Amino acid sequence: KYVEAIGGDEKVIEIAKKAISKGEYRWAVTLLNNVTFSNPDNSTARYLEADAMEQLGYQAESGPWRNYYLVGAKELRHGFQPAPTPDTTAIASNMPVYSALESLAVRVKPEQAKGLDMAINLKVVGDKEADGEYALLLSNSVLKTYKGRQLDNPTMTIEFSRDTFVDLVTHQLDLKTAIKKGQFKVSDPKGFTQFMQIFDTFDPKFGVVTP
Repeated sequence: KYVEAIGGDEKVIEIAKKAISKGEYRWAVTLLNNVTFSNPDNSTARYLEADAMEQLGYQAESGPWRNYYLVGAKELRHGFQPAPTPDTTAIASNMPVYSALESLAVRVKPEQAKGLDMAINLKVVGDKEADGEYALLLSNSVLKTYKGRQLDNPTMTIEFSRDTFVDLVTHQLDLKTAIKKGQFKVSDPKGFTQFMQIFDTFDPKFGVVTP
């Protein structure tokens, strides 16, 4: 509707070219990005927007902003290219279990967790922090994490080693295999399956300035 209101792709591109000639790169990007989203196959708009974003990148004093503009320009010219998966073994080896558990809270899907109450005790063998004792409490679609604490009357208990944790985080081991081999012990398999279904999976592969 934005592009249509102005007069179509060609009219927007014409206005954007004039903006670029005046050094109004931000305005040009605003205009052209609407064309890019409404008509991703319009290579003229994409390349022109890339030129404008590149100039903004050169002018930016902020490092993060410069990176954003230049990555956007590259994406417009060459398409979205997922970055290679790095080896995260060293990072995972030093990652606190508590941090990993806390990150689960932002992945809870409220509609899936609605009406579900769970109290889970975790024991991480070989974990020096908090003697490897953690707890998760799910209530009102909110997941809380506790360190160095075990809940009374838990609905489920989970036990695994620090090494298994690292293997799971680095995807050297999948959860089903770990459970099958006894490396990840769950007192209530059915309840655990229900628990895992409340989490959303985020896709890190997304475009910065393209649909």
